[in-house]
Amino acid sequence: MRIAICDDEEKSRGTVIEYLKPYLKEGLYFVYNEFENGESLLESHKVQPFDIIFLDIEMDALSGMEAAEALHKLGNSPIIIFITNHVSYISEALRVDAFQFLVKPITKQDFDVDFNRAREKYKINHYLYTVRYREFNLAIEVKDIEYIEISKRHLLLHTNGSEQKFNGKLSDEAKKLRSYNFVLCHQSYLVNMRYIKRIKQEKTDTRQRHKGARIELKSGKEIPVSKHRLTEVMSRFNDFLSRYSV
Repeated sequence: MRIAICDDEEKSRGTVIEYLKPYLKEGLYFVYNEFENGESLLESHKVQPFDIIFLDIEMDALSGMEAAEALHKLGNSPIIIFITNHVSYISEALRVDAFQFLVKPITKQDFDVDFNRAREKYKINHYLYTVRYREFNLAIEVKDIEYIEISKRHLLLHTNGSEQKFNGKLSDEAKKLRSYNFVLCHQSYLVNMRYIKRIKQEKTDTRQRHKGARIELKSGKEIPVSKHRLTEVMSRFNDFLSRYSV
């Protein structure tokens, strides 16, 4: 895991480094680099991308917001934790897909909470999922899986517009992927919650009885939700939003 600390204040960079060091002693493997400005951060990221970036918003020349926009345009979008003196930047940061804010002076407690959340997101983004079909094995990053469905005698894995048939039972795959933010919404569908746009509940009559629900994915596809699974799906999706939203 590669970490960048970009802040034009040496004291602020030192605080982040001080809070990171105990994790090295605990055995977490990562390397970190310091940067005084956004320009040098971008140049280094182009050569070898960073996974987590602590980024000061208020810097001369290239601001943290501008640097974040440039980082996303380069692809391999890192997990960005903004560091700032002012919470007024929150709405602007949402537009550049910020992971979280740390307000100066940064406390150890706040740092630990958000760094551990970032580590969990990094783990989810890079976990490899191996499937087998006939004599072939295929490794796919969990973050790229949109959903898995039952298709005749096989399972069908959907990733970014492509499909991969493989052997297995959906219930077994649901157990493997539960901790990586997948939810079994139907006996035939297992969905990655990071791709859910919204959950639509349908009504049947004037008494507003529930007919059922459907998951609308960011791709526009719709997945059915079993009536008896709706409560759990809603609960887990709300929990997912609370953990991974600013």
